Amino acid sequence: MGSNRLGLTVVHGLPASGVPPERVAFSLVHARERIDVPISAIGGIEVQTLTLCEGGKLWTCESPHVAVLIAAAVRERIYRLTRQIVDEPLEIVVGGECICTPVVREPLGVQPTLRISAYDLADAEDIARRLRTRWRRVELRLIQ
Repeated sequence: MGSNRLGLTVVHGLPASGVPPERVAFSLVHARERIDVPISAIGGIEVQTLTLCEGGKLWTCESPHVAVLIAAAVRERIYRLTRQIVDEPLEIVVGGECICTPVVREPLGVQPTLRISAYDLADAEDIARRLRTRWRRVELRLIQ
């Protein structure tokens, strides 16, 4: 059992969503609700920067973030929660540990990709690595 910055008590082994703990990739935790995101609902986790084309010239903007591709059913729940908590923190928890606490600036879940802003590229890579702890992209292999 542990405590987080929002004053909630995390009881390990008790899934809030009915998803077995070993199948939860990460959780979004707020005082209003906890959303467990199952491994099966994630299509990809990537570090991205914003590349713009202006006047025929490409340049990269210092706006690193982690993009998490999430299934529509889970995105609907995320949208319902985050539209109520704009300008409030939302903890991202992996394996009972809070890996970051971004502030929700707009409702999430409208787009297929959940974007988590980072301070710099190294921070984005660290967040992505920690999110991938329980999730791995399935690679298809040809078996002959």
